[in-house]
Amino acid sequence: MSRPRVSALEALNAELRDQLAYAVTLGGRTGDVARELDLKIKEHVRHEDETVTPLLAAFEDLAAGHWPSDAVVLGERFRAAERSYGALISEHGDIMLVAGRLRAVAEAESEEEVVAMCDKLQRLAKVEEKVLYPAAVIAGRYLRMWERERERPQFAGD
Repeated sequence: MSRPRVSALEALNAELRDQLAYAVTLGGRTGDVARELDLKIKEHVRHEDETVTPLLAAFEDLAAGHWPSDAVVLGERFRAAERSYGALISEHGDIMLVAGRLRAVAEAESEEEVVAMCDKLQRLAKVEEKVLYPAAVIAGRYLRMWERERERPQFAGD
């Protein structure tokens, strides 16, 4: 079964990437701090893509009661997500510190688009921390329970 994309989240991430790319091109302190933020976000996104993103993409299949064709890989991602959960939250803290600095210098340099981007980034981080990361862990646990149930011997009386 082909895996659906997490399109709304991807669209928001693409919008933020475009806005950050714009901020990176700016001169002054705004551009300097935007470059620092860009590096932190790229590393964080790579980390997310190795852990929680595949689990999030499996939601539709799991909710429909379909066993994902890549369940073994998802199981590995789940274990990685569980191990990395604290690190992902910590990375958000680091990103938010730099985003706060970027917001302050962008405001001082009258870069209103960059200020708005920083505000959106903060809202996205909260949604990830409070909804998406926990949901990815729950999906992984559900997958693990489902796999154990599938592996359990079935008896004629069951």
